Amino acid sequence: MGNSKKKHKREKSQNRKMILFGAAAGGVAAILAAVTIIVFNKDNSKPEKALSKSETTSSSVTTSAVKIKDPIVGTWEYADGTKYRFGENGKGAMIVEKYEYVYSYTADGSNLFIDYEKPEVHDANYTYSVKDTVLHMVGGEGTAGGEYDMKRVG
Repeated sequence: MGNSKKKHKREKSQNRKMILFGAAAGGVAAILAAVTIIVFNKDNSKPEKALSKSETTSSSVTTSAVKIKDPIVGTWEYADGTKYRFGENGKGAMIVEKYEYVYSYTADGSNLFIDYEKPEVHDANYTYSVKDTVLHMVGGEGTAGGEYDMKRVG
């Protein structure tokens, strides 16, 4: 009798170990699958730091005269929610959802040149015009070549 109880107890203990091992292996497999999905579906770009107010604005008064504000300076929003911020200091950012892609820009006549800090973001050339509260941009080199109208939001 005693031997049968020990055997039953040992089998019960082994069954518990097998169940726990199976559950642990299943959990590890589920975690690995979740990590794989996240890694391959996630936007792995890091948001860049937001420009401070002092980086996006500068004094418009000089010692000899009042400087005329460039009409592109400000924040502009495209229909899909993407925003472009142009500071008076030639710095700006493209804001897509929670990410900011910092750039330097040069506006020369009707030509706009954007040089992104991150090498994975393609630099872009546009022609542009500002009329009232609308920034109209036509994509050139480094763009998809479309036309974009953005509303001033700031």
